[in-house]
Amino acid sequence: MKKTKYNFLCLVLFTTILSNCSDDYITVIPEDSLTSGSLWQTKNDADLVLTGCYNGLQQDYLYAERNQNDAALRERECFTDNSMNGYLYQRFNNIKNGTLTTADEIPISRPWNALYNAIRRANDLITNIDQIPDTELSQEQKEIYSAQAKVIRALMYYELTTGWDDVPLILTPITSAEAKAMVKNTALEVYNQIVLDLEDAANVLPDSWGGDEYGKMTKGAANALLSRVHLFFYGYHGVSDALQKAADASNEVINSGQYSLFNDYGSLFTVANETSPEIIMSVRFTADIGGTNGEGFSHSFNGMPQNNNQPLPNLVNDYYCTDGLPINESPLYDANNEEENRDPRWDASIVYNGEKWLENRNPFNARPAGRRTGYAIDKYIINNNADIQANNGGQDWYLIRYADVLLMRAEALIEQGNTGTEVYDLINQVRQRVNMPIIEDVEGSGLSQTELRDIVRHERRVELAFEGTRFSDVKRWNIMEQAYLDSADDQKFNGNSPIIPVVFQGQRSIVLPIPQTEIDKTNMTQNPAW
Repeated sequence: MKKTKYNFLCLVLFTTILSNCSDDYITVIPEDSLTSGSLWQTKNDADLVLTGCYNGLQQDYLYAERNQNDAALRERECFTDNSMNGYLYQRFNNIKNGTLTTADEIPISRPWNALYNAIRRANDLITNIDQIPDTELSQEQKEIYSAQAKVIRALMYYELTTGWDDVPLILTPITSAEAKAMVKNTALEVYNQIVLDLEDAANVLPDSWGGDEYGKMTKGAANALLSRVHLFFYGYHGVSDALQKAADASNEVINSGQYSLFNDYGSLFTVANETSPEIIMSVRFTADIGGTNGEGFSHSFNGMPQNNNQPLPNLVNDYYCTDGLPINESPLYDANNEEENRDPRWDASIVYNGEKWLENRNPFNARPAGRRTGYAIDKYIINNNADIQANNGGQDWYLIRYADVLLMRAEALIEQGNTGTEVYDLINQVRQRVNMPIIEDVEGSGLSQTELRDIVRHERRVELAFEGTRFSDVKRWNIMEQAYLDSADDQKFNGNSPIIPVVFQGQRSIVLPIPQTEIDKTNMTQNPAW
């Protein structure tokens, strides 16, 4: 379901609905638009609204990241020890340096608005789909439409709870007056609804979609997201029975036989391989000649990688050598040629100073202003000589991959105290895909829970770097303070001073503030730390 296949539908949707909405994204779609009886008459009407639901994921401040200054959710990696933001005006570094405010727009209010915008679209379909006559859509078809919207809604609420903890739980279209009276629900109340939506969806969605419908939500997507949600709420909120549920949900995906690891990690993050059987859930994009409907995260800028999300040295150094040992233990490591003999995921993810990553272009130079870390992100970047415009990218954004599911199941088992052979096999599959040594050949067998926990956490970091999972991982593992300390030790590429000042402020460094504009116009209270 690439974007260009439904631009016309979205044009209708936007002109008849969204142009009538206020900037208050927590409010309702106006009562005289989608909820009117004039729309819910035909299958085409249902397709129109479902298209709008998927299109909602392509908003700038969710996953599109257009224009370099439209910071998407992956910029949350800058809240952690993985990266920093080179565009200081975006203020994504401010949570780490202690200067973030409730009025900051780009890292706080814009993602919040975009998330509730997408929820609003999903709510409308879920609430009104049954109005369509059975002669147009059977009950089974209506359930499948609704299930797709439920997965989208669950994804948005997961993103909200990982960022803000307690948030308003809105499940139906509401009026502006109702929105003003809105209060926050607890994160656990939101969690229960997320689980309900995903379990309902998994029961009715197909295993796969073919042809032009590729990219729609599937049973595997619902279960994979369910596993991620359960792991987060187990680790951060202490929901004890969520651990077994995470293990079970990931096992459903593994046993489905629908997914497998792609054989070449380096080329996985390209347009050519975006329909690989490794991809379980993605946001689909098609290059747009007009420069307004593509994505912006895959393009280069004047022949150089983008500047907004720069890998930090502590992450770069966390990639092991090809013998499976850390760089401070491996005889293969050469500080003067740091790219040699490294985990292949290092080269697939990192652009280093002096690397000639484009033919017929100058090597990457980390010294110009703004290149504070000495590195850039290679993952997703189109590394050919084509001039890719800022809004013209056609690369899909991968929300969940099969490798993630393997590691989630391994982690759930480890946390349950299961240190048996299945755990080794799950992690080894991910390692062997990039020809890294298996656990038994490096760390050994018969390892303790603590040792295996460290292994799976390291594997998640290097496997999933810059894919938007680090913030929630660090948060649920309760290691945010350590992540800040590691960031504080990182020195500028061109000097002996910290890349950015780092100030750990307890919950202020872990929970985002509710946007001040929402506090001012609703009955919501600000998060306690703020």
